[in-house]
Amino acid sequence: ELGGTSDNDIAGISYNSNTQKLFLKTNNTGQLYIDNSGNVSVGTDTPAAQFHVNPSGTIGWGNLGNAGILVGSNVGSAIGIDGNEIVSKGDNLYIGTATADKDLIFRTGGANNRLVIDGSTGDVTISSNLTVSGTTTTINTTNLNVEDKNITINYSTGDSSSTADGAGITIQDAVDSSTDATILWDATTDRFDFSNDIQLPDSK
Repeated sequence: ELGGTSDNDIAGISYNSNTQKLFLKTNNTGQLYIDNSGNVSVGTDTPAAQFHVNPSGTIGWGNLGNAGILVGSNVGSAIGIDGNEIVSKGDNLYIGTATADKDLIFRTGGANNRLVIDGSTGDVTISSNLTVSGTTTTINTTNLNVEDKNITINYSTGDSSSTADGAGITIQDAVDSSTDATILWDATTDRFDFSNDIQLPDSK
């Protein structure tokens, strides 16, 4: 036991024969515990794993000083981890696999793979629905394959008739470098307007 003349047992290393735990204390309070299985804990006197940290607060996406585990400097580049957050500060956050052919897998609900990034090709597979909330979605790909036989434009969960006018398809630079070709819905006349002529078979 360590302590000043006015602070009995303010710090020390103790062993509790009843709980069979060794613990380090400061300010007369246990801080680090080792149980009889060799499990170590900080912030709790009951280790539930080989190394168990129970932070007293949460990072809150700002204060890494509240992290249960802090790697780096709280005033510089660092990563903080608490019960439900992993936060990077001061630099980019890289998550990956060191072996080239091993996938990066994100799971929820146990062992359910939700997003898989192929370690060899970089291909991304999402096993459920994808919702993109924004103003522009850009797809830079040579081929776009859609399995569904019907494509809905101007979709809404409610009445979208007020925004249907002008909905359609635009082919950029179809005529020349400054002239597109379009097939657009005219809500006033309830018909499609084609910007260019349509060629039909002779039998039509």
